[in-house]
Amino acid sequence: MKISKWDWVAYAFCLAVIVFFGYLYVKGTREGLSLDENLTHAQGVVVDDFYAIKTTKYFKYEFSVDGKIYRDGGRYFPSDSLLVGDTIKIVYDSSNPELGGTYRDYLSTRNNRPFVIPVLIGIVLLTWWRVSRKKT
Repeated sequence: MKISKWDWVAYAFCLAVIVFFGYLYVKGTREGLSLDENLTHAQGVVVDDFYAIKTTKYFKYEFSVDGKIYRDGGRYFPSDSLLVGDTIKIVYDSSNPELGGTYRDYLSTRNNRPFVIPVLIGIVLLTWWRVSRKKT
């Protein structure tokens, strides 16, 4: 059986998607593990930037580590009553303070990490199924 040029394009696309999502997963896992190992708590101060992307609302906060000020953002929930100047609990990586976030975002991200593995397995299985179906 001869494989058409469009099949090669489809295989290359599937491989590119698998590599792309694999890279994102590995990068996120490394950052997550580093944050888990070097977790440090601090207090952040809400600054005056509240914004929304589609239906999710966010806020900005600042915190300082060794005299250097870092600025990051977190999700804002309607049940929150945050005002500019309020202090919030944040976590950051002591070896890289740019990695981190609000404590609530950290907990929700940590709980949702295992979801990515089944997605990657599904992409690989769908690609394998497509290849094996073409051979018969």
